[in-house]
Amino acid sequence: MDKDFTSQECPICRLPTGKKSLSQRVHNCQYCGITLDRDVAAAKIIEQRGKIAVGQPVSMKSTCGDRGAGVLQLTLFDLVTGL
Repeated sequence: MDKDFTSQECPICRLPTGKKSLSQRVHNCQYCGITLDRDVAAAKIIEQRGKIAVGQPVSMKSTCGDRGAGVLQLTLFDLVTGL
């Protein structure tokens, strides 16, 4: 399980949000609009990666910015094959 770059990925839409300085304590996604505490967002990414590593499906939004778009269930196979 990769622990790196957890503060540079959105836990909702999984898109890269860019590097943050250590003083920046809030995660704001420019794609889906979610705002979370930086540590909470990173913890959600770690949780998702852990679930994927053991073969459990992970829910995520299917499209950014469209809150009614539904949910995708991702597995390790989905991520390896690129959906």
